[in-house]
Amino acid sequence: MVISMIEKAVVPPLGFSSQPPFSIDFVPVTYLASALVALNTLQQEDSPIKEHEVYHIGNVALLSLKDMPDLIKEIWPDVEEFVSVP
Repeated sequence: MVISMIEKAVVPPLGFSSQPPFSIDFVPVTYLASALVALNTLQQEDSPIKEHEVYHIGNVALLSLKDMPDLIKEIWPDVEEFVSVP
């Protein structure tokens, strides 16, 4: 969905006004890689690998959907116009 927004340069409204605003959880690849190495190292040194463990690696600073156009313009300055659909 996010890739489509970027490709089309359009951010649609999502959810309802009675709900919390839609947010996107971007995790930098360097942070994700470091977390995976740390988890792997921890499991090898401290204990045997446990089956069925689940880790949720996320960003505590979520990106609000309304901030998406500004981020895209910052990353790709050649985007002529990024539209937020009302």
